[in-house]
Amino acid sequence: MAEEMAVARRKRLQEVLDEVREMAAIQYIKNPMNTMSDIAFLLGFSEQSAFSRAFKKWTGKSPVEYRNSLN
Repeated sequence: MAEEMAVARRKRLQEVLDEVREMAAIQYIKNPMNTMSDIAFLLGFSEQSAFSRAFKKWTGKSPVEYRNSLN
């Protein structure tokens, strides 16, 4: 039972982290001065490709597609 609770807590923590990262990513992407590499670094991703995959999972668009849709 305790192990199941610990797993549930970790899962919820990851969900909260993803929500915060998504909100921050959207704000960073709105600023054209921020490169995708910079955004990935600021959000704690080890590689830009990992950030791009996560962003597409969150929004359904790649970071570049999302930025281009703002115009």
